[in-house]
Amino acid sequence: MSGHRGRSNTGARDRYGESTPSVGFEAIARCDTRLMGSWRRLAGLAAVAMLAVGVARADASTPPVLVKDINPGALGGMNDTITPAARLAYFVAFDPAHGRELWASDGTESGTRLVKDINPGPVRSIGAKQDLQRVAIGSELYFVAIDGVHGAEVWKTDGSEAGTTMVTDLTNGVPRDLTGIGPELYFSAQGPEGRELWRSNGTAAGTQVVKGANGGARNPEGLRAVGRELYFSANDGVHGRELWKSDGTAAGTRMVKDIFHGSRGSDPSDLIAYRHQVYFAAEGPGNGDELRVSNGTARGTRLVKDIRNGPGSGLSKFSSVLTVAGHTLYFIATTPRQGRELWASTGTSGTTRLVSDIAPGKAGSDPAALTAFKSRLAFDADDGIHGRELWITDGRRRDTRLVRDIRPGSGGGLRASNVASLGGDLYFQANDGTSGAELWRSDGTPTGTSQVADINAGPRSSYPGPFGVLGRVLLFSADDGIRGRELWRLTN
Repeated sequence: MSGHRGRSNTGARDRYGESTPSVGFEAIARCDTRLMGSWRRLAGLAAVAMLAVGVARADASTPPVLVKDINPGALGGMNDTITPAARLAYFVAFDPAHGRELWASDGTESGTRLVKDINPGPVRSIGAKQDLQRVAIGSELYFVAIDGVHGAEVWKTDGSEAGTTMVTDLTNGVPRDLTGIGPELYFSAQGPEGRELWRSNGTAAGTQVVKGANGGARNPEGLRAVGRELYFSANDGVHGRELWKSDGTAAGTRMVKDIFHGSRGSDPSDLIAYRHQVYFAAEGPGNGDELRVSNGTARGTRLVKDIRNGPGSGLSKFSSVLTVAGHTLYFIATTPRQGRELWASTGTSGTTRLVSDIAPGKAGSDPAALTAFKSRLAFDADDGIHGRELWITDGRRRDTRLVRDIRPGSGGGLRASNVASLGGDLYFQANDGTSGAELWRSDGTPTGTSQVADINAGPRSSYPGPFGVLGRVLLFSADDGIRGRELWRLTN
């Protein structure tokens, strides 16, 4: 026989020395074609599978669910900030039997409960003035409450009823600015000599005045921990309101520097820790409120940059929103030319700069809700074209961009009373013009920005927020249109 069909099928041997059939070239070609088709199909299936996995990872969170209907009915029971401490999140809620009291939640219905009816009966123990006076220290929460007997005092809790106690009776103390340094609490309160700086280890015996008002530290405000030291503003009656610091002792509590000579003072505000120093806004001779820095010494306290040259203020007191993201300090400043815009600094005059003139002109984009996110900064701003929307930056002009035009047009879609970062995503309140103000999520890209759920179905709004993060759980209040404003959760 001639041709390849006549070749022996036993001529070839495999690597073990066994005979293997010979296959003709045409058969090989046919086989190769079939194999290539199979491989293409397998590769396509693999790509689809990988895409599915990617989508699953990108949308790994479960839909938001109601945690507990604290006050059954249309009014709801919860509309408050959420403060995590150890394994619990604390907030103030209302029910008819107990009034407004402190509640705690682990994110489950059974684990959401009234901590203690501090002011027994329907009378509230925590009003609007006490709402923001909370700080977590270790596994305990310190807060201000009124039990109906002692007035507004400092309390602490470990989340149990038995572990919720008044720290001490300060007698008309009215505590403010609760701040933790290590295991200890600092706050301002009325004392024998007026409003003074106090320190507490959580016991009545361990709660005492650090330095009396007659010793100089009158009316301390804006308490901020920087390492193991406390910085704040105070007025000694001679130099006006200036920058002070304390190590927790009377001898170690002193004015850092008389920045603005005379009884007027520089009136420091917006204190924040950055690179082991304190940055703040303060007025000085020849300029208004501008960015300043201090290492705790008079010599090391200086103007970073006079952003608005002359007596005008570049920074607005209590609204400059100093925020650290990555290795950069961000804040909001105003100039006659650019208006109110986002600025950045790494601590020197040369590195203090306008990030981007988002809304060219004198009005500015009025940035708000500055939030650290993946070493970058997320914020909302109005560029004058898209309305108030979500933006992101790494501090450079070329990388400052609108994330997504959620509500096309000049109306804007963002309603960010606050923003939370969880699991590589931002969560915030936005309105796309169709679903109302609802919960949205973004990974910082246009395609990765979408509505999480229409909690109050249809054009009505659930107005989610404020937000609190407890492990992998996002807790927030929302109104589904049926139960009123209650506690919800989203598990990432």
